[in-house]
Amino acid sequence: MHTWVKRSPTYDLIEVFEGGEHGIVAAAYAGTAGAPALFARRYFGELTALSGDRGAKPILEARRAEVARVPFPEGATDLNTPEDYQQFLAANSRDAGRPPDPR
Repeated sequence: MHTWVKRSPTYDLIEVFEGGEHGIVAAAYAGTAGAPALFARRYFGELTALSGDRGAKPILEARRAEVARVPFPEGATDLNTPEDYQQFLAANSRDAGRPPDPR
């Protein structure tokens, strides 16, 4: 695990979701809620009706009041391409272009 991620936010999302108070639990970063996110079964119809490349963002926005947000500031880092990944490595590793040694 890279040192900039201290603990997987997935654990925190699961803990909040299993508390049962919220039907949607999402990571919160850069002023928004987004992936990763967990949805109760009652939202599956809406999820399967989605199209396009925005993922579940329309549901998270439409149901904002129903979403429990779990802080995950590192989630603002978006790595979609090899170039994004290389830029991330250059900015975050001692040896630019090489992944950090996991030892």
